[in-house]
Amino acid sequence: MLGGGGSGIGLLNPALLWGLSALAVPLLLHLWRRRRRLVVDWGAMMFLDDGEAAPPQRAPRVNDRLLLAVRMGLLALLAVGLARPFWGARASNPATTDETPRRSSSGRTYVLAIDGSASMEERRDGIAPRTLALRWARRWIAAMRPEDSAALIDAGARSRIRIAPPTRDKGALGQALSTLENAGGGPSDLPDALDQALRILADSPDVAGDVILLTDGQRFPWRPEETLRWELVRELHERLDPNAPRIWAVSFGVPTEGASREESASLGSLNLGRSQALSGQPIVVSAMVANHGAGPIAPSGQLIVDGRLVGPPIKVGPISPGSQTRLEFSTTLATPGMHLLRVELIDDDASPGDNAAEGLVEVIERLPVLIVDGKPGDEPLGGQADFLKVALDPGAVDREEKGVSEASAAPFQARVVTVDQFAGGQGLNGPNAPRVLVLADVGDLNAAASAAVDRFVSAGGGLMVVPGDQAQPNFRDGREWFPGKLDPAIVTAPTRLDLSSFSGLALGRFAAPGAAGEGGVPLSQVEIFRHRMLTPGPGTEVTAKLASGAPWCVERPYGKGRVLVVTTALDGRATTLPINPDFVPLAHEWVLSLAKGSAASQPKRLQSGEPWIVSLDPRPASNASSLPLRRPGDETVVIPVSPNQEELRIDDIDAPGVYRLGLERPAYAIVEPDARESDRTPLSREDLAELSRGWPLSFETGDRGLIERIQTAESQTEEGSASPRFEFWRFLVLAALVGLCLESWLTRRLSGV
Repeated sequence: MLGGGGSGIGLLNPALLWGLSALAVPLLLHLWRRRRRLVVDWGAMMFLDDGEAAPPQRAPRVNDRLLLAVRMGLLALLAVGLARPFWGARASNPATTDETPRRSSSGRTYVLAIDGSASMEERRDGIAPRTLALRWARRWIAAMRPEDSAALIDAGARSRIRIAPPTRDKGALGQALSTLENAGGGPSDLPDALDQALRILADSPDVAGDVILLTDGQRFPWRPEETLRWELVRELHERLDPNAPRIWAVSFGVPTEGASREESASLGSLNLGRSQALSGQPIVVSAMVANHGAGPIAPSGQLIVDGRLVGPPIKVGPISPGSQTRLEFSTTLATPGMHLLRVELIDDDASPGDNAAEGLVEVIERLPVLIVDGKPGDEPLGGQADFLKVALDPGAVDREEKGVSEASAAPFQARVVTVDQFAGGQGLNGPNAPRVLVLADVGDLNAAASAAVDRFVSAGGGLMVVPGDQAQPNFRDGREWFPGKLDPAIVTAPTRLDLSSFSGLALGRFAAPGAAGEGGVPLSQVEIFRHRMLTPGPGTEVTAKLASGAPWCVERPYGKGRVLVVTTALDGRATTLPINPDFVPLAHEWVLSLAKGSAASQPKRLQSGEPWIVSLDPRPASNASSLPLRRPGDETVVIPVSPNQEELRIDDIDAPGVYRLGLERPAYAIVEPDARESDRTPLSREDLAELSRGWPLSFETGDRGLIERIQTAESQTEEGSASPRFEFWRFLVLAALVGLCLESWLTRRLSGV
């Protein structure tokens, strides 16, 4: 800054003064032009008397130099204007100034932002940084002057404002701090927290303020590699001038370089294999346990179902540093409905914030299935749907032979109808409505039946299509739910299944050769004698192929439901699959995967900090003003709603785990843990230098003398603060535009236009 007497000229972007080097361009062009000007002698000029020659004309040379000066001045104005010069008062030395303290009578405004990440729960030297940060914040509030005010932010993956606008009520601030004692558990985003803090100060333009970030020095929450975001935060800070606040980043429990970490383990996402299970069917629950400590660990875990401990704890390990292993449980659930499963590590651990994982599973007591048989057989197991029905309900044949009409005790309630009986879509509605519909070798459907199938799948039903020999090539025409185009040819060249191509929840367990469900001949030995060719349509997924490379299973979501096409008829004439021991578990997996519908009907999977959009269908009761939201760890909060509200947006989604919204049909969301949060790498010296570059961001440690140092620095800032600065770069740009007009006029004048 240049000038004296407490004021002077400064530049906001001094680096752009490099643009002054462009002044050499018009000068070089001018000299080059003069160098190339040739003087040509004319023979007749030798007869003229030198004394009669006219005096030399200097006007063109003067005009030429004037044009050069205008062009160089134009570039100089642009370069200096882009550097954003300003005139302002110089900050005085507080030790020598005689000025009156600025706004000292109105106090200051503070915004406290407390890091809500899981790393704040990791004990270091026996105590967690969150505990230290909350203690320091309480001491800070106690030390506030009566005229000072403060706001409070919980800096999670999505910053939550606990108190705003700023208040002088120390009791309210203390209560708000108490709510943060058990908060956190997910990642945090400190650039977002700082942005929110600066916006709070921007709403109080007449009061000087400061931002205080309480964190643990972990690198990940600072996101130093996201330079564009930091530039936007700096611009917001700059717009607060002359009240641009100081920013204090106070770290607690920062590990020293080379120090070993205490025992620290973390759980990854919960793997349930499937989101639905039959009543009494074994469920395998697993999660990966990672060791982030300096030595080997052997942690124990426990399974909790709907808040109740199930079975004894299981111990895994030892796990070497930097490695991970699988923690696995097996249980059965008999009660139909949605169940919350939670796995916890129970050993004393330095970082308890990532020692739990949650998941959901829906238990089904009876799953109704409607099978439309396009070619019924005259003999037992002679129809297109007979083998599938027996696989789902083994006692169906015996009951039909004996003429018994009693209800089946099998978990799958399979009912077979003919195409004529299904005309118009009969059987898809009512109390016995199926959750899965199977079209087995159905040649075609009339318009009413096709429309009924469309509505069934769109509403969340599952559809399985086995084209067989009778399906017409135009089977897809006018039917958006069919996931491809059916070829009229029937391929009769024998082939097998390519198990390496199996994918998805239903077929993934059969992907490895020899992976038989009941033992015996594996699926890789199944022979295919006849199959249909299918060209997959847009948005489809080929989950299994034949050895010839042709699609065998093609799936696609449709509305809230899902459609599966198997290109081989499920009878003894087209394949040996029905007599393979894996056919029964494969049929069960197919039906279960279709019964769960598409992702649109399943618990929403979100990233930490991502808002949860819930469709209120059916709408809450007309007298309902709020809905309960169960957060991970059995914390319940109240979400306000209005009677005519059709959609609900929930922003308070940060901690990993399961969220349950109390609707008539409860809605669920699952937040996956962020693996980056387990990386406890602290900010490096280069990170600290880059983050604090160009603005008043100071990194401090939370010692007892820091409060006094901050207040002393703020007092000096008030006493020696500068008057508002005046930026005059806009006038330089305006002058450059005037110079451009002058340059254009001179150029036209010299060229004779």
